[in-house]
Amino acid sequence: MTTDTQIHVVWDEIVSSVQTGGAPILSYRLEWDDATDMEVWTTLVGYDTAYMGLMWLQLGAQPGKIYSFRIQVQNA
Repeated sequence: MTTDTQIHVVWDEIVSSVQTGGAPILSYRLEWDDATDMEVWTTLVGYDTAYMGLMWLQLGAQPGKIYSFRIQVQNA
């Protein structure tokens, strides 16, 4: 559940060989722009694939602001 100060971020694991180029995924990294209109990206968490799944993030988000997120995926 997302609240006034907490944002719930979920993503699906990339598993198809078309998406991965045939190489296994080594890690995922979640970044956000802290309401900078995608000007500045800050890493929130970087996990290896053992930690895939739901994530609750205490972000200090403020009501009325727009936040963007992106996931970076690393493989060979």
